[in-house]
Amino acid sequence: MPLDDIAQEFVNRVLPNLKEKYHPVEVWLWGSHVYGHPHEYSDLDVIVVSEDFRGERFIDRQVRLVNELDLFYDDVIGVVDPICYTPEEFEKKKNRVCVIQEALKKGVRVL
Repeated sequence: MPLDDIAQEFVNRVLPNLKEKYHPVEVWLWGSHVYGHPHEYSDLDVIVVSEDFRGERFIDRQVRLVNELDLFYDDVIGVVDPICYTPEEFEKKKNRVCVIQEALKKGVRVL
């Protein structure tokens, strides 16, 4: 599935920094930018799976990632909405009805 310009910009510019700082084992993009029908206010939905999130509260992971990668609002990408899991959390949630199932079915794994 081809990525739109916003998703491709994330892969080209943000993913290298994400890999360096968080050592993810998986990164998924999903949502309207990947499905080909973003609107003016669409954010970029990202799932990041990393051991680096172990022992950290769920919401704190997202806040830290957004702050450290300067993603609160990017002039090109816009708003990035990351969901951050440890590998074990991701494995457990894959079999439940949740956003992970949609991301796995319709999204794109970029790492």
